[in-house]
Amino acid sequence: MSLEAANHISQLVATNPAPADPKSQGDDHIRGIKRTLLNDLQGFAGAILIGGADGGVTNAYTVTPANPLDIYSTRMTVVFSPVVPNTGAATMNISTLGPVPLRSVSGAELTNNDLVPGAIYAAMYTGSEFRLTGITKNYADQLSFVTTLPQQAGNAGKFVTTDGTNATWAPVIGNSLYLNANFGGY
Repeated sequence: MSLEAANHISQLVATNPAPADPKSQGDDHIRGIKRTLLNDLQGFAGAILIGGADGGVTNAYTVTPANPLDIYSTRMTVVFSPVVPNTGAATMNISTLGPVPLRSVSGAELTNNDLVPGAIYAAMYTGSEFRLTGITKNYADQLSFVTTLPQQAGNAGKFVTTDGTNATWAPVIGNSLYLNANFGGY
C-alpha cells in the first residue's frame, strides 16, 4: 500500500499503515502524523483539553487527569464539575501544579454559587488565570429585566422596541398580510 498523504487530521486513515506495508515506511508514517498535528493544532504549546477526577474543597477546585500535566500551558481548557458549590473567589489546581485563580468569562472574581455541583464547566488558561468559557446560571439568574411595558393605550398593532435604555412602541411597517406572508406570521 502506498504511504498516506495527509495534511489534516480529517485526512488520516485509522487502518494505516496496513500490516503489509514495509516497515521502512514507518518513519514516513510518523512524520505524516506529526505534520497533520502541527498543521491542525497550531498555537498550542502543551496540553489542549484536560479532564479527570474532580475534587477539592469550597473555592479550591482540583482536577486529577489520568496522565498528570507537567506545566500549565496557555489556551489549554479544563473541563470539570465542582464537588461543592463556591462561596466566592475560587482557584483551580490541576495535577497539583499549584492553585490558579478561576474567574468568570469576563475575568471577574466568582461570586457565591457561580459553580454548582453536577454542572459541567469549561475554563481556558490565559497564562495567569483560568477563565470560564461561558456564563454561569447564577450570573443569568442575577440579570435584571423590566417587567412593565410602556403605556399600552392607543398602541394596538404596534410592537415594543428599545434604544438600549428606554422601551417605546413602534408602528408596524406595511400591512399585516404582507408581514404574515413574508415573515412567517400566522
